Amino acid sequence: MSKKGDNLFERYIDKVVLGVSGLLSLWLLWIFVLGNPYAAEYDGRKLGAGEIDNYIEQQEVQQLLSKLEEPPKPKVYDKIRKKFPKIEKMYACSIDNINEDVFLPIPGYAGKVSPDARLYVLPEIGEVSDVAIEHYRSVVYVPAEPVGPENPYNMALTDLGDIDLVTVEASFDASDLYKNFEQSFSGRLVRRDWQDKNLAKPVFASVGLQRRRRLSDGSFSEWAEIGRTRVDTLKTMLEGIPEKIDDKHTTNLLMVKFDEFAVRKGILQPSTYDFAASNDDWLPPKLHEEYAKLMKEEADRQRREQQKLDRGIDRGLQTGRTGAGRMGAAGGRGARGANLGGRSRTGTLGGRGGRAGGAAGRDRRGTTGRRGSNTGRMSARGRLDTGRYRDSQLTDQRSRQKKEREPSDVYKDFQRVRLTEKSNPGKMSELAFWAHDDTVVPGESYQYRIRLGVFNPIAGRDWFMEEQEDYKDKPILWSGYSRVTETVKIPLMMHFFPLDVVAKEEKVVNIKVGKFHHGKWRSEDFQVRPGEMIGKVVERKPETGDLGMVGGYGGFRGGYGDIGGGGYSTNGVEKIDFSTNASVVDVVQTSDWTGINRLQEREYADVLYSEDGSVISHLAVKSRNWPEDLQEQFNLIKASEKELVQIRARGSGVQPGVGLPTGRPGVAPRSRERMDMMMRRGMGRYGRGMMPQGQ
Repeated sequence: MSKKGDNLFERYIDKVVLGVSGLLSLWLLWIFVLGNPYAAEYDGRKLGAGEIDNYIEQQEVQQLLSKLEEPPKPKVYDKIRKKFPKIEKMYACSIDNINEDVFLPIPGYAGKVSPDARLYVLPEIGEVSDVAIEHYRSVVYVPAEPVGPENPYNMALTDLGDIDLVTVEASFDASDLYKNFEQSFSGRLVRRDWQDKNLAKPVFASVGLQRRRRLSDGSFSEWAEIGRTRVDTLKTMLEGIPEKIDDKHTTNLLMVKFDEFAVRKGILQPSTYDFAASNDDWLPPKLHEEYAKLMKEEADRQRREQQKLDRGIDRGLQTGRTGAGRMGAAGGRGARGANLGGRSRTGTLGGRGGRAGGAAGRDRRGTTGRRGSNTGRMSARGRLDTGRYRDSQLTDQRSRQKKEREPSDVYKDFQRVRLTEKSNPGKMSELAFWAHDDTVVPGESYQYRIRLGVFNPIAGRDWFMEEQEDYKDKPILWSGYSRVTETVKIPLMMHFFPLDVVAKEEKVVNIKVGKFHHGKWRSEDFQVRPGEMIGKVVERKPETGDLGMVGGYGGFRGGYGDIGGGGYSTNGVEKIDFSTNASVVDVVQTSDWTGINRLQEREYADVLYSEDGSVISHLAVKSRNWPEDLQEQFNLIKASEKELVQIRARGSGVQPGVGLPTGRPGVAPRSRERMDMMMRRGMGRYGRGMMPQGQ
């Protein structure tokens, strides 16, 4: 007999399983089908989905219908019916015992009293102080359509464009201004019936910015008023203030219209363009100067630390080359370990020293480098340690962060000086305000001065003292001008550099043209003959990581056209216009004498060129013959070309929104990781996206 026949469990297990499955199926059938699982309790009864409506109709609806068919039963208001006689008596005569012989006195015709018979002393506005100026150059979102209250900047269509922007900042004692207004219109020396709280509150009207241009002879032009920027939603509103006011109603309407937080903030702290380059941000001049300084110090510190690491790696490589066999492999991996242990501060893994070290000490067993993988980092002296050098670096970095200010602290300072709805200007002894100028011309030099204006609350009235009657029709009371700022020079956005003469007989010269385009300097070489223009439109593929869009970009028109709209054509090729409007006239050989103690003759080629066809200028060929400032500019452009610039989404910067009073709110500062990335890349003071040459 088989084992299955002897084992009862195996003989009957299939029947047991079938039985249990059948019982389980019957139970499920009862629970989910026959037992009416979807029935609901209503009025103490369990009813199915199809029975509830019938039950309600039979039980409740029929009862309600029967009640509705019954005749109405009037309700008796006994309490009100008892009060009817008293109410009728009151309607008959509501006032008793009226004496009709009472004589009411009539006012006489006394002298005419004028409600405008007041006299006030105008308050002193004060002076502005701590003026600062800064020049910014970057790629921004330029509006492609007019900006106004109906179409604020944050809602307007935009294109990418490079601009030069100058911001002038100053501070003002607003608390003293509020005290002066209080004393003039509601103080103890003012008659009680003349005191007016509405007049005692100053309303900011405008910020006046003037500039003058340096002329070719070194003198300056006359002062000229600078209007609001293209992206200022309040531009039309502020320019609509009349120069003279003849009636009081105009003054009252203007003060009511301007006495709003959004308008006040737009006047004192106007926002500017949305910066598109990932390597720059707009900050007020005082903070931007400190920010650029901290960025430079951080970049210098990182460069020194990297140099220490490189020196340690080089010593390790030399030690690794003297070894052999497995110890050579250990030295090779150890050198790579000096730049590992996570990502380095420069954002790279391994690095030049790691790869070279691995190849220096390689043998049949040394290719894996396992001996070096357990040694940790390499010390600055070239010895392999257990990570103490890295720990000391982290300790020094943490202690430095506690003592020194960082770029993130500058962003926090910016949040503190910004006006909010909770800000009380009457308690601010140093109210920061600024104004922008987006009409500067590259190659020119300017000086600025700034002042602050508040509305004249009694303009259009005869409430002035005799010595102040000249202010009767003036709507704005101005502070004094600030001191004249230092001269700010706007660098050119395009340069060309004669590199070499490639064909002497044909006088063909190789000229490099550099242009500031989309947040950084770009360059292209052109071979130019006499009579030809220098530069042209060039199509080329964007560099890796260059001009990449970070996040979304609401309001950006896109549609990458020839030059506007981002600078891309439909096939993804970047178009850059290197046209200089200058043509080569001739290439001549010349010589001069150079030297300090000992003069030596120098022979070189000179390019003669003209920009307008009437004036001929010249520029030497080869960098050693260029002026010093041209050499610095060439090195600056060369260094900038190595930087990768990304175009970030609109509104991802730190400045407050534009488009008051319906502008978007401010955006929080960047994260620490984003700032570290910017530190590694470096940022120029004037928004060029690079560290100055030699730093």
